[in-house]
Amino acid sequence: MLRLTIAFVAVPAALVLGSASALATAGMVCDGLDNKDVFVEMNLPRSAGSPPNWVRVGTPEKSFSTLGMDEGAVPLIVKQAFDDRQTFNIDLADSGADDALVKIRLLRAEEGNDLSVYIGYAHVVGQGIYPISCSEDE
Repeated sequence: MLRLTIAFVAVPAALVLGSASALATAGMVCDGLDNKDVFVEMNLPRSAGSPPNWVRVGTPEKSFSTLGMDEGAVPLIVKQAFDDRQTFNIDLADSGADDALVKIRLLRAEEGNDLSVYIGYAHVVGQGIYPISCSEDE
């Protein structure tokens, strides 16, 4: 009887934990303001102060990614990330580099329960600065 009771408790608990982890991240999609070939995509943890789980940046010249599965993209790591709820800064670098190769700088606006809206730029060092607007999706 004890095994049956444990099964009835364990299954609902697993369902609750599984749904909680699904809400533990949010996606962000950014589009170029003056160039539709520019984009930034990232997956963000919901915990304050944590860096993005992964980031993709696309420009007309090159694409960059922190995901190893993105063929043809320049592989980068999240060098640093800073989020003070008003500004969001992310630096991406080659794993052996001290300096950032891609700098993402965003200003955040929030109103009530609406999802945040961001505006800023993606700076690919030595290539160009691209203005972007972003929104979170759940």
